[in-house]
Amino acid sequence: MSPTLPFAATVHSPCLLLPNPPNPSPQPADIFLELAKLCRYAKREDIGIPAFVVFFLSWLVCRVLIFPAFVIRSTLFEPVVLVAAYLGIEPRPHWEIFNTLLLVLFALNVFWTVLIFKVG
Repeated sequence: MSPTLPFAATVHSPCLLLPNPPNPSPQPADIFLELAKLCRYAKREDIGIPAFVVFFLSWLVCRVLIFPAFVIRSTLFEPVVLVAAYLGIEPRPHWEIFNTLLLVLFALNVFWTVLIFKVG
């Protein structure tokens, strides 16, 4: 198999014509963080403080509420119940490693939330 064959198969794939579904998890907070930083650099605190408040609220909703409520919950329970039991396969050790990494990411998100709250 030539090294260009997998690339050619992906380039000419009809799946590239489909739009990617939006990922609402981390991106909304980034927009308001950048706006708050730009306003801070421009010494426009009248716009920067509300942008930081919106950033913190979107961070809190996306990374501390939506992420554990939907992403972590679905990866903890649905693969075992829906996929592994249905197909009769054992999801270990990949399932534990992946979920451990997601839980570490959630712990970091909580830690960063505390730091952001102290800054604000």
